Amino acid sequence: MAPKSYTDYTTAQSVRNPCLRDLCQFLEVKFTRNIGRFVCVDIPCSDEALIIRELSIDGVKNLLDDRSTNIPSTKGRILIVEDLSSEIVELLGSRLDIDPVFFASHLHGQRVELNYPKPSLARLPSRVRKQNFVSLPYQRCLEFCNASPSLRRLSRDCNIPRKVMMLPPTKDVQIGLVQHCCSVLWAGIEEGPWLGIISVDPPTNNIYRSIDTEVALQTRLFQGGYEDFTNRASFFSHDQAGPSRHSLLQDLIHYWTAALPPSFTNTPASLLTLSYYPLQIIAAEWVRYIAVLSHNIKQYEYTYDPLVANVTTPSGLNYLDANLRNLQVWGRRCIQKLYKLDLVTNFLRNHTPSAAGNVEFKEYELLAEDYVHIRSQVQTYQHRLEALIPVVTSLVQIVDTRRSLKEAANVTRLT
Repeated sequence: MAPKSYTDYTTAQSVRNPCLRDLCQFLEVKFTRNIGRFVCVDIPCSDEALIIRELSIDGVKNLLDDRSTNIPSTKGRILIVEDLSSEIVELLGSRLDIDPVFFASHLHGQRVELNYPKPSLARLPSRVRKQNFVSLPYQRCLEFCNASPSLRRLSRDCNIPRKVMMLPPTKDVQIGLVQHCCSVLWAGIEEGPWLGIISVDPPTNNIYRSIDTEVALQTRLFQGGYEDFTNRASFFSHDQAGPSRHSLLQDLIHYWTAALPPSFTNTPASLLTLSYYPLQIIAAEWVRYIAVLSHNIKQYEYTYDPLVANVTTPSGLNYLDANLRNLQVWGRRCIQKLYKLDLVTNFLRNHTPSAAGNVEFKEYELLAEDYVHIRSQVQTYQHRLEALIPVVTSLVQIVDTRRSLKEAANVTRLT
């Protein structure tokens, strides 16, 4: 008997795939903080401008109902979903027969690794290669202007409570790593236009949650946000505007409106071409993440010498011990980031045809090289961390030994 709803279907599938249990909980709770945004981008058959429409939830239903209708002037559609909710998961999943792993990969559970595996860790490369979707997790780097030093871990005020990790303040700058994810699905072709779905997180609204308390924090993009990756505008051009960098939805619309992805006009649309602009934006975000990583490692490398004169003080030992823990956290972060970058690199290599047959696919090979370059940088800093941790450990031992000797000398003097 067919399941009554997509929630029932996901629950039944979770018996076969335990990595879906986080999605089952998300669908069963049915708690929605925000309605979300839905934007449809119609790709015309000719060289006409794209048709961009913002839809309500009823508009999305009508769009899916009319999918089988042949529209001569439109060859494809992209539905961008901002702030995924249980209602839109139920709607899209039931109408399009979407693999629940697509939605599960986009979610984040607080205890996923303990109670059940993440989809990215549960599936072998042979299964991942056959998927009609890709999930692209990344972190945005923000400067928090009025954050308390006691704040360490927050969550975003959105339907999917993304984590926010606050780094130790350096030079009066409080940097936070905000968890984000962009997922792209190729829904294929029926009788009418093809359909692609892109799920993105909402822009930051300066409202965060610490346990059950709302916290209002002013933020700004670290180093002004990511660098634009398109060719520079001519001095004589009247359009000098760039992406907003605050909303991934708006940035995707900006780039799609400016130019279609490489090979999009001469070859059929695919998961690869739909993922081009998300991959470019996320690669640029990775550059900012590496800048934060480099900045923090330099802080640890250059702040030990002044402590040598006060190694016997408790504050010096506590400071070194805190630095050691922070370095170990960065080491774990690097391991996780290398794995995520490997997944993206494998996706590009598996889905990119040889550029020898089509010169336009050369851009995708260059994009794969960018991710290889990003991975090598993260790995370089990982090696620096591995070399730095034993040094800090030795300093902690020296400090502890000197303090013990000093205490023993004081006891001897008293007795």
